[in-house]
Amino acid sequence: MTRSEINPYASPTADSLPETPRAPNGSFALAAVAGAGALAFIGFTLLLLQSSEGDRKGGLLFLLNVPVIVAVALSALLSRRAAMYLSLAAAFVQAVITVAMLVMEIGDAAIVIGINTLIVLPCLVVAAWAWLTNRADSEQVRSS
Repeated sequence: MTRSEINPYASPTADSLPETPRAPNGSFALAAVAGAGALAFIGFTLLLLQSSEGDRKGGLLFLLNVPVIVAVALSALLSRRAAMYLSLAAAFVQAVITVAMLVMEIGDAAIVIGINTLIVLPCLVVAAWAWLTNRADSEQVRSS
């Protein structure tokens, strides 16, 4: 008899442990799409920073979201769950920027809302994509 058979409180050996399923990994396709979006956002922000005074103020506000959007693209390589949360954070930050721009009266309200909506919606799409693929992989692991 081995010690683990005698002592019910003994730690199990590595041979007796069940194989734990791996957590879902990142997604290259998701990271590529998020990366393309990040590059477009950075390019647009730089364009705003080189424009007129009103646009420059908007570009300065957009700079607040650059690290979050870059983090979305990088995290998608490692974890879809992290990409989902960061993408939701990016959408939230951009919504706050929209409100700030409207309160500070930076630009025409219709244009500000339109442009910022075109930034928030892809963030929400990336979050939904990450959530759906992460959920599908989790269900597949559970069923096997």
